[in-house]
Amino acid sequence: MIEAFRDGASAEQTAAVLRVLEQAVQAACAAVFAKAQSEPDKRGMGTTATALLIAGTPERPRGFIAHVGDSRVYLSRQGQCHALTEDHSLLNELVRRGKLNKSEIDT
Repeated sequence: MIEAFRDGASAEQTAAVLRVLEQAVQAACAAVFAKAQSEPDKRGMGTTATALLIAGTPERPRGFIAHVGDSRVYLSRQGQCHALTEDHSLLNELVRRGKLNKSEIDT
């Protein structure tokens, strides 16, 4: 599938790569959730996964990000760093919804 994307990079092939990454993250989340449910000492644990798949040709590489949890993906380019993803956490969700200020988190 990744080779097919490299050779054609159509919208359908792009969607197929994204589906595979999503399914991989969903499977990991389900496995962690099942473990947490079956072992009382692991209740409440969650999944943090961040992956970058680089596909395409050397002349036109493409990056695909799969991300869940409280780790971030950053792009470092020309001496600057830019966040490409946001944390999936309660605190970040409260900030996003305007219920909490970032300054309140750091205290």
